[in-house]
Amino acid sequence: MAFDPYVGDPSVKAANAAEKRRVKYLIKKADSGDMASQFLVGNRYKQGEGVNQDETEAIRYWRMASIQGHGPAECMLGKFANRGWGGFEQSQAKAGEHYEVAAERGDEDAMDALAKFKKPGYLFTYTRDVPKVNRKKKAHDS
Repeated sequence: MAFDPYVGDPSVKAANAAEKRRVKYLIKKADSGDMASQFLVGNRYKQGEGVNQDETEAIRYWRMASIQGHGPAECMLGKFANRGWGGFEQSQAKAGEHYEVAAERGDEDAMDALAKFKKPGYLFTYTRDVPKVNRKKKAHDS
């Protein structure tokens, strides 16, 4: 077993206790409806910072923030839908829907994601609230 100079260090234990108090307070604020806290708690669950990593919980908190109009939370939902993470079925169409909403709310990451989706080979078209992704035929696809 390797030597760890920090094991038993009172300053490390104090830092861990302080972090647990911060997370507990942040979750309490998020559960009471604070949109910024909901986004931050979602990020903590995604990364496993101060809580056990849990993508389902991350999504739950991002959805709460998104309902209140939080663009970055909506963008995170798009990223998870695009990759099929956290219980989402992988869907570029669903990801595009989330990115579109986030971009309308001013989220620059979502705007960048939409620009990448619109590169040659893919075209997003929206009719009413139902997005569709159409693959453009390339010369070698014929």
